[in-house]
Amino acid sequence: MTGPSVSLIGSFRRHYAEIQEAARVLTAAGITVKSPPMSRIIDPERDFVRFAEDPPEATDLEIQAATMAKIYSSDFVYVVNPGGYIGQMTAHELGRVVERGMAVYYAELPQGFPIEVPEGTVLSAKELAAGLASGRVGTRPFRRPRGRSAANRRHRHLHHPRSAAACATDHARHRTSPGDASPAWRFRPARRITGGDSEAGTS
Repeated sequence: MTGPSVSLIGSFRRHYAEIQEAARVLTAAGITVKSPPMSRIIDPERDFVRFAEDPPEATDLEIQAATMAKIYSSDFVYVVNPGGYIGQMTAHELGRVVERGMAVYYAELPQGFPIEVPEGTVLSAKELAAGLASGRVGTRPFRRPRGRSAANRRHRHLHHPRSAAACATDHARHRTSPGDASPAWRFRPARRITGGDSEAGTS
């Protein structure tokens, strides 16, 4: 039986070693890591992080669009954020996957970033792997309640008319770093909300 797939997001410039370690732990547990590629970061002076296996002829916009496609095709997302750090590009990617309703887990509680963090979703890579293996942690997407009015659906369509890939390319220039029915995901407990001024800087 094929295991679930995950995409890891975080600051590739600040925390790539921690991202690689999380990928190693999850891969050893039978979880497929779709993004990022576990290869060498090239040209560290560039604003936009590129990996050795990225097509050299591809533009930054094309690479970011492909990255978002991999993230969206994953069963869940794991945010590797030592110290709770959420950079600019990570905030963009996280906002997109939360809006999409994907299951998201965090290495640490996000700091200085106003986002709902459901109880039980802050786990180390080892805890996440163990939870998935035992069934205590699920990858079932969080779905918004049904019953939105037709007016709200029209409003959503008007404000989001383009494809996800097209929208992703708009923000690539800012990049500086590249289900089961488990109760662990389906519960609806009181949620913690972290907030404050976003930390200035880049992912």
